[in-house]
Amino acid sequence: MAPALLLALAAALWWLALASASAQLEARAHAEAALYAAGGSPFDWQFSDTDAVVGPPLGLIDVRVDADGLSAQLPDGGANIGLRLSGRQIDPEVLGRLRLQFIAAEPLQWRLLHAQDLRPDLDFGPIQNGDAGQLKIQRPLAELIGDARAPLQQLRLQLMSDTPQRIQLQRLTLLPAQCGDRPCLPARFVLPARSSTSHLLANRDARLQAQPQLLIGANAPSWLIEAQWLRQRVPTLAWLVIGLTIAGAAALASRRPASARQSGIALAFGAALPIVLLALGLPDFPAQAGEAYLLAGWLVALWLLRPCAATSTAGKASSAWLAAIGVVGLGLVLLLALRLSAEVDLLAPTHTRAFAADRLLRYAAWAGLQQLWLARFVLPHLNTLGLGRWALPSAALLFAGLHLPNTELMALTALGGLGWAWLAQRYGRLLPQTAAHAALGIASIALLPEAVLRSAEIGGRFVFAPL
Repeated sequence: MAPALLLALAAALWWLALASASAQLEARAHAEAALYAAGGSPFDWQFSDTDAVVGPPLGLIDVRVDADGLSAQLPDGGANIGLRLSGRQIDPEVLGRLRLQFIAAEPLQWRLLHAQDLRPDLDFGPIQNGDAGQLKIQRPLAELIGDARAPLQQLRLQLMSDTPQRIQLQRLTLLPAQCGDRPCLPARFVLPARSSTSHLLANRDARLQAQPQLLIGANAPSWLIEAQWLRQRVPTLAWLVIGLTIAGAAALASRRPASARQSGIALAFGAALPIVLLALGLPDFPAQAGEAYLLAGWLVALWLLRPCAATSTAGKASSAWLAAIGVVGLGLVLLLALRLSAEVDLLAPTHTRAFAADRLLRYAAWAGLQQLWLARFVLPHLNTLGLGRWALPSAALLFAGLHLPNTELMALTALGGLGWAWLAQRYGRLLPQTAAHAALGIASIALLPEAVLRSAEIGGRFVFAPL
């Protein structure tokens, strides 16, 4: 019976990953269509939000951001600021209108700087004149970018003044052209089903490359799409309440005596709940403030429902390290085989950014947290349930579920999780398996094509964060 249940769990996780990615795409396509129809746009930079600007403003002095916008001292000459696109492109043929709001103490000039790639030298649009006072300017985008017609990957706003003055930027929005008395909605496309989420998103990326404003959805269960809509509408304060509720419910559950039922409750909080949240598109991209409250509540629940029995360190440290090296060796063989099957030259350069010092440190810390969860929380609770030899594959599948909806990463972490769970069960030493996890994780990012693992992201970041 246990093997059948494990196969059913694996199939359910795979289906949920595909359904989650599809539902996130469909929910965003619906949301953007509704936004365009209401006269809005996802390309809406409100300068009261620090995330609206990418990098430091160039040339501005005494920059301040508050609820009214971005205020700064504009020196004699000029300055410019970059608008955050988060990997998205702008099709001037679709987003044909620009609306700009700012306050200037003196008359000034402004123009757009733009590029169709990520090169440092940008093209200059025609100079526009602005009067003193509070300005609400609307222009056809074609007048501001000259002959540029290909999709834009960079957009900056340049301000120029003959005399120093204080300015306040409020808002810049790109809108579709008008079709009569209504906005012209971008075209809509529904992706066909795929066997993995990387194939689904590769299809999405290829279509967006040709039509950047295409509203791309996918077939998904209606209840899951509605759950995505509800999650996107949850305010920050509500996430705080949900986080506190999770912690409070865990505190009540922790009062029960240790038993198989108690371990089942702990796994519901510690393993099933994060799988559900990942399926709902958390962590989101861009990140939402309320996610931190939810994470804090879940971490408190993990602490409160931790296993009572101490984990034994039955094996010698030297034996544990040798076994970890063996797991890494098997993993590297698998990764090299996958690199060959992906038709990538074995001698081709790897993704060297995977070996950047800051990334190595972050990934080592993240690997330690995941192994702590696997070895000190999930596996002991599974053992308490009396699963015997099936505890290891069960732990591996739950570990894979922690990487939803990235199906390729789920497959790799299921295999890796089996090896790490075995290390934990056999030796009970956390450091060797953490080192093995970090080594194989960095090797996966370095050796496999970026479009396969998509930077090893999970949740909504996997679906929407740029490569």
